[in-house]
Amino acid sequence: SHLRLDLVLSESEWEPGLRQVTEEARALDVRLEIALFLTESAEAELAALAVALKRLQPPIVRWLIFRSGDKTTPEYWIPMARKHLACITPDTQFGGGTNAYFAELNRGRPSVASWDCVCYSLNPQVHAFDTASLVENLEAQAHTVRSARSFCQGLPIVVSPVTLKPRFNPDATGIEPKLRSDALPPPVDARQCTLFAAGWTLGSLKALIESGVHSVTYYETTGWRGIMETEAGSPLPMQFPSTPGTVFPLYHVFADIRQFAGGVMLPLKSSAPGQVTGMALRSEQRHALLYANLTPASRQVRLRLPVSTTHPLLRQIDANSAQHNQGTTSDSGRIVQGNDGIVQWELPAFAYARLDWEE
Repeated sequence: SHLRLDLVLSESEWEPGLRQVTEEARALDVRLEIALFLTESAEAELAALAVALKRLQPPIVRWLIFRSGDKTTPEYWIPMARKHLACITPDTQFGGGTNAYFAELNRGRPSVASWDCVCYSLNPQVHAFDTASLVENLEAQAHTVRSARSFCQGLPIVVSPVTLKPRFNPDATGIEPKLRSDALPPPVDARQCTLFAAGWTLGSLKALIESGVHSVTYYETTGWRGIMETEAGSPLPMQFPSTPGTVFPLYHVFADIRQFAGGVMLPLKSSAPGQVTGMALRSEQRHALLYANLTPASRQVRLRLPVSTTHPLLRQIDANSAQHNQGTTSDSGRIVQGNDGIVQWELPAFAYARLDWEE
């Protein structure tokens, strides 16, 4: 529903980026979430931005205000930004918080009396990096939202962005060491283009939606931190093996959920949440179960559907799927049979699947 743009107004060439993302938002019929980075020259920077906004008229839904060099937003910077920008973008939210993690927000709890929302970013690899630890991280994501809401006067919580690896080191005090030319950049995880990333993303969405989060931003659009590969392909194909111009498996998670825009997420509990995760969606008479195997071993999945269910259709992406890098969840699917509303099937290692039915 939106694109995020990081806009650093102290840089001399920020306007072309704003122009480009405005065109992209219009083409996609979505709005913009702009993370605005200001300096001590904030008044002059905001005045220049206001001029550009009048000319470009970008469709903005939310401003996230940060001061470069600070870990959390000073309280009075939100009223300052509102003074310059609200008359041009009157139906937008003005929020702050941190461009880093919940820990920074919790340590430096801001005064939020004049704010519309509170934000922080999220990734599962600050302290541990193995696949099992990433899965264990999923449950904690909901707790951060509830905790933030408890000391931010119940304001809407915006988690932006969610990434697999840290985008930067918020505690760095010097220049980062230079990498070898054949090494992936620190913010890039080779698992971005794998089936595991699709399952982890589904688990993250489930946790955050159930927490009552107001808005979440995930990943980038293209490239090795995105949801699809560029036409040029991976700059380091040995370390990040992807196919040029194709989508990553996690693309399907967002595409499937998008089909239920305006619907609801139904209660769903896994008996082994560290192994299989999922969410159930409903829009009018249509239902879908999106679920994923978070482990490198096959798992038996057993689901009880309403007795009025007719012809449940299963579509699946796994290591052998021809649709692994295509823009659809899978092929036409297959009908799964059950007794008394119980259906059961084998879910391969790290597979992502969708079960559709009507009542």
